[in-house]
Amino acid sequence: MIVEISDLRVDYRTGGEALTVINIPAWSVAKGQQVAISGPSGSGKSTLLHVLAGLLPPSGGTVRVCGQELTSLNEFQRDQFRARHVGVIFQSFNLLQGYTALENVLLGATFSHKHPERATARQLLGELGMSHRLTHYPSEMSLGEQQRVAIARALVKQPELILADEPTGSLDPRHAGDVVRKLRAVCQAHGCSLVVVSHQVQVVEAFELHVDFMTLNQAFTNETGPVQAAPVTAKEGA
Repeated sequence: MIVEISDLRVDYRTGGEALTVINIPAWSVAKGQQVAISGPSGSGKSTLLHVLAGLLPPSGGTVRVCGQELTSLNEFQRDQFRARHVGVIFQSFNLLQGYTALENVLLGATFSHKHPERATARQLLGELGMSHRLTHYPSEMSLGEQQRVAIARALVKQPELILADEPTGSLDPRHAGDVVRKLRAVCQAHGCSLVVVSHQVQVVEAFELHVDFMTLNQAFTNETGPVQAAPVTAKEGA
C-alpha cells in the first residue's frame, strides 16, 4: 500500500475546546492507484492531503505513506521524506514568477536526493504539451499552462505518490478536463500513485476510483450518528 490510515484524527483548538475536523477509522490506497476524493469546499479534504504530505501532524492515529509511519517523524524528517517520496500539486500552483517553465520544473527537485537533468524536465513538459513554453515565465502563460508546469514540477523528482489539491479549481471545464487527462496519463506512464481532491463533478467523474469524503470522514454526522467510512470503490460499470 502507498497510503494506510488507521484511526486518523485531526483536531483544531477553538475557544479552548478541541474541534475534530477529520475522523477516519481506516482507509488505504494501493500502489499505482489513481483516486479522486470528492466533497464540498471546507469539508477537510485539503487538510487530509496536508497530513498525507507530512505538512500537518495528526492529532491521533497512524498514517503510513510509502511504507513510512509519518507520526514517528519530526518536522525536519517529514520535510526530508516529502522531498524524496511525495509530489504535491497546489491549487495556487506556487510557481516562482522570476523563473521560466523549465527552471520552475528543475527547482522541484532542489531538495530531493535525485537531481534530474534538463532533458528529464524537458521530457516531462513535452509529455504535458508544453514544449513550446520552456523559456516562458508564468506571467506569459495561461492558467492551464501554469498548472501543467506545476504538474511537471511535482513529477520531476520521480515520487511514488502525487497529491493534487483542487488541481483544476482555477480552470474552465474544457481546460480542466484536459489537465486531468494529462495528469493521469503522465502519472501512469511514470508509475506514480495519484490522489486528487476536488469538488468539481467533471474531475471526479474522470476517475474510475473515487471516495465521497463526507462518507469517509466520520467527523461529519447525520441524524442517526456518525456515517461509516467507505472504502475506495469503482464506479458502476467501470
